[in-house]
Amino acid sequence: MRHNGTIAPAPKNELLRNPYFVVTTEDLSSGAQLVRVVRCSAVFLDLADIRMQYGLVISRLDRLGRTGRFLLVDLRSAPGRTDPGFEAIMTDLRPKMFAGFRRVGILTSTAGGTVQVMRHTREDGVDALICSSEAELLSFFRIAQPRR
Repeated sequence: MRHNGTIAPAPKNELLRNPYFVVTTEDLSSGAQLVRVVRCSAVFLDLADIRMQYGLVISRLDRLGRTGRFLLVDLRSAPGRTDPGFEAIMTDLRPKMFAGFRRVGILTSTAGGTVQVMRHTREDGVDALICSSEAELLSFFRIAQPRR
């Protein structure tokens, strides 16, 4: 069964929550805003599901607006995937997701994932920091790490 991202009302800073993604905003002391897109561990049903789920994220980002905001994409829980169909869909979707943000940072958990994401951002012409350290990304955004 496909999930359309319409779970019960979300907290004010939560833009989307479903088995695939959690998208939130965090107001920063500098007055800027961090948008956090966390890819959960759920496996997509098929290629159409990938397009639909990323489309939900992109539409939420479009509605929020991107100018002046930082984007942190957390892929640490995402299942690895390199098949040609996935690669083709993501080639289309990545630029739509990353466009317009002040800075983009991407969290990965494996060396292979880091290399793959670095290749993607280079191919897309996206200037992003890719690493496994949230503290390093937050420093890249020049903000303090949030208290947990």
